[in-house]
Amino acid sequence: MTEEFIDDYLILGTWSGHYIVNPWNGSAALIHSMESTRGWGLTWGDGLLFLMVWAGKHSHIDVFDPDFKLVGTIRFPKEFMPIAPHQIVWSEGSGEYGRLWIADTQHDRFVIIENNDFAVWRPLGAENYNEKGLGRDHAHINGCFHHQGRTAVICHNRDKPSRIQWHKFPNLHPVEENVVGAQIHNCWGEDGKYFTCSSGTGDILSLSGKRIVHTGGFPRGISITPNWNYVGISSHHFSCSSREKLDGEIAIYDKQWKRQTVCLLRGIGQMYELRVINREDKAHHSKSHEMKFNTRKLHLKVGNEASIINIGERWRQ
Repeated sequence: MTEEFIDDYLILGTWSGHYIVNPWNGSAALIHSMESTRGWGLTWGDGLLFLMVWAGKHSHIDVFDPDFKLVGTIRFPKEFMPIAPHQIVWSEGSGEYGRLWIADTQHDRFVIIENNDFAVWRPLGAENYNEKGLGRDHAHINGCFHHQGRTAVICHNRDKPSRIQWHKFPNLHPVEENVVGAQIHNCWGEDGKYFTCSSGTGDILSLSGKRIVHTGGFPRGISITPNWNYVGISSHHFSCSSREKLDGEIAIYDKQWKRQTVCLLRGIGQMYELRVINREDKAHHSKSHEMKFNTRKLHLKVGNEASIINIGERWRQ
């Protein structure tokens, strides 16, 4: 492999904030700092970037323009507050603007925002919710994926085998279920097949359970581009308190899932989400590559000068 620089830029959601990274040359910039909160999900649509801030009863979504300028904040009414938000996803809506889907993991539900209106979707059976419509965090729902008229609901399921529930989109009727992996995150489709990160075993799996590649660590956050597959990997965690200063990495694979190189992210904290911003991404929504981000204004720095500690060890095979 030649050491050519490839201008792929990714947004990372981590314990310590949201970053822009070029994993091929180790350049990085902090775009959204966390202090007493955590940076989690991220998505974009309608010409705006949405970054989820996990802050318990004060969780919110900060909104940025393509120049990475903060232009607004989405705050949740009390009854729609996601106490432990995980992945957020944009999809086309019923009118001019799209919908935001926020995985409210503690309550095993989704909060959906469209045209400044808030709604809730509870994909589990009624027996899994209390009289207030709140779930018990049994399935530990942490995200969804919309693809070809269906919605995959990602059920981590804690210490039990994980599940992906398929619902017909947009009426959200259940149609199918896959039992696959352990402590799964993310779901995506490519070449007519679907895959997930089995974070608890350090694997990428097909939904039939076939191991595609063993990544090691705790894989979570993925981008599937026409030429490369990017996987966010944290060193395995054992408690919430240990996640703050974990090392992470972006592992880069070719389309046959042969590892090419890795970009180390020392002390970044646990990796939560990863999205490429300048390519088609089959793990994101179908229009994600249409938004034109202006990375030139970020002044990305390389190596120890970057906002991420010691980022930039480039060619470890």
